[in-house]
Amino acid sequence: MHLPLGTFSPAIRIGLVSASRNCFPRALAEERCKALLNACASLGIEPAVPEGPCAVIETREHARAAASQLAEADCDAAVLFLGNFSPEIEDAEFVKNFPGPVLILAAAEERADRLLKHRGDALCGLLSAMLAIGKRGLMGKVHLPEQPVVSASGGARQIAHFIKSDEGG
Repeated sequence: MHLPLGTFSPAIRIGLVSASRNCFPRALAEERCKALLNACASLGIEPAVPEGPCAVIETREHARAAASQLAEADCDAAVLFLGNFSPEIEDAEFVKNFPGPVLILAAAEERADRLLKHRGDALCGLLSAMLAIGKRGLMGKVHLPEQPVVSASGGARQIAHFIKSDEGG
């Protein structure tokens, strides 16, 4: 007997937090996260988002507070969205403190004409974050998709796939 994926799986409660290195504009991470949330909503996905300053991780305190808020919101899994170059040690701190699996995505640069004032360099931040996570022995908690640098719509599709992949185990 074959059962289609998700037939008897519980609903997965997903959390989403963004990250930004404090020398890069926090507003860029907030803007990109908002676009990702809108794209998720168009697919019927409504992630829980931490409230207050920890909605965008810039410090270790933000990382711990975001992990705590998402755990308290009964999130089974989380998305760490690097809205621009992110603080790799703080990213690892979030992964360490969040009790479930974490999907890591990085924002793609939207348009060439925005690069001068709005360059986020999230790909470089992603490489640094994965190195920090690996050095701390946390790779078993992380899912890095084949194409982790995403537009808002691509990120929403990755999140939908992650939720389906995580159902039932």
